[in-house]
Amino acid sequence: MRKQRQSQDTAKVKVRMGKRREKVALMTAKGLTTREISKKLKAEGFQRGSSHVVVSRDIRAISRLAPENLQAAREEAAEHLAGLRQMIENAEGLQLTQMVPMLLAVHDRYALLAGLNAATRSVSTKVTIGDPQTSVGYTRFIRATARLTDEQVESVYEFIASIPEVKTLPAAPPETSPLWEEK
Repeated sequence: MRKQRQSQDTAKVKVRMGKRREKVALMTAKGLTTREISKKLKAEGFQRGSSHVVVSRDIRAISRLAPENLQAAREEAAEHLAGLRQMIENAEGLQLTQMVPMLLAVHDRYALLAGLNAATRSVSTKVTIGDPQTSVGYTRFIRATARLTDEQVESVYEFIASIPEVKTLPAAPPETSPLWEEK
């Protein structure tokens, strides 16, 4: 006869799972892998539910809940900002010169919260590298500049722009040639 499995819905299990998911969320935000998180959880005393498979499942569950939590947080912040705006508008003794910067600050916060400051245009480029023999310069440039900061890369561009252009003659046939003379 098989042993019956205990229910996973007990309050104790849910509390333990909630604590574990909090820690998983924090460690994921720090950039740790599932295996690293698993090792840290075991070191912190989480014996059950600390395998990398369970950690991966927790990350997926947290990811599914994130949009709902984010929307609720945005709505709450919007309510607070609306209340703050109302307080500023109804405040007695504030002059217009004091009120305007406060209202603009509230407006800026709301615009940031609502994503109104987001870029409206984007540029995307597709670079196809065909034959590696013809793209050696590109690959070499990418490897050489991979560890440079933006300022250093900008100075590389400035240096390249300062190099004088090599003048080449256009490829045209000569005016006369001994090979063209008839014998």
